Amino acid sequence: WLRHDHARQLVSAEVRPLADGVEARYSDESVQSGFISRWLEGQRSASFGRFRFPCLAEIEYQSLQGLNLLASAFLTPTGTGTLLLHARIATRQGRLPAWCKRWLLTPLFRQILKQDQQILERTAAHQQRFSGALPALKNTELDSLGPAIRHLLAGGAALDILTRQQKLWL
Repeated sequence: WLRHDHARQLVSAEVRPLADGVEARYSDESVQSGFISRWLEGQRSASFGRFRFPCLAEIEYQSLQGLNLLASAFLTPTGTGTLLLHARIATRQGRLPAWCKRWLLTPLFRQILKQDQQILERTAAHQQRFSGALPALKNTELDSLGPAIRHLLAGGAALDILTRQQKLWL
């Protein structure tokens, strides 16, 4: 839905602290190869991934005209190792009325969230299965925000997070 493995791009990322969390600003990225980007976006100027403590995750795509898409996920713990997710999707005003976009986007984003859920469940299962054997399983070079999020969740201050630059293939 978002991108294809065979069409990855080298992207610049700047990870920086926010007053209430952490943000990664991705640049040097053109429109992603997946259906959503080709359908909803024009030329991308920047995209952002954010975590705002204690429970808000955001993905934002911008073009030269401004906001294209902002997906906000509010995460509420419901038990040991489980979360309840409430999502809000905002798009730039366009030709389609809001009810039509909602009718089109709701089932699509439900499918995307199910895919994300499967990835997270498989990752958690592998972490549990290989605990102690593969300590590096928690961090990969593609996990721009993960170390900072874990720092915040462990009680660290957002302003302790160092700004850093990285290049990665997305």
